[in-house]
Amino acid sequence: MSDHEIRMQYSDDGQPNFSNWDAQDIGAVGEYGKRLVWTRLGCTRQRVYRFECSSPRKRDLLDLVTAMQGADG
Repeated sequence: MSDHEIRMQYSDDGQPNFSNWDAQDIGAVGEYGKRLVWTRLGCTRQRVYRFECSSPRKRDLLDLVTAMQGADG
């Protein structure tokens, strides 16, 4: 894991069992407006997400958006 990553994992059973961590780079110092997107996460009914940031520098979460699509398309 690098010094500047955000890791995400999820649980489909209410939290006891989580997926493996999936990490994405949050960019260099001064790289503003970085957008991270996780795709192809499968389907679920009651998913719980957990995020962890490894960077020692200050960070702010400005927005979190989920886009969901029905099973029929």
